[in-house]
Amino acid sequence: MKLYHLYFYPVEADEDTLPLFGEEDEYPIGVFSSHEKAMAVAETLKTKPGFRKWPDGFRVLVSTLDPEDYGFKEGIGDIEDEDGGELHNSSSETPPLAP
Repeated sequence: MKLYHLYFYPVEADEDTLPLFGEEDEYPIGVFSSHEKAMAVAETLKTKPGFRKWPDGFRVLVSTLDPEDYGFKEGIGDIEDEDGGELHNSSSETPPLAP
């Protein structure tokens, strides 16, 4: 099952770079069952105080609930475990957050 996380960032419409998730000016709005529902809420909020100055500041992050192919199955590399030994991830690539 896919989840659609709606976020708001106070950014100008002509900015080419999207803000990174976790930035200081990130406002999580909610989690929705479809992209359409998330964007319907964004459309409603665009006219409200605090949002109307940046109507293009809404972003949707998609994630998967209970994914079969989740990340970090082998742990996190180069971090010491509780016994003082190092953990090494067998993969050199960083796994994706959502398929």
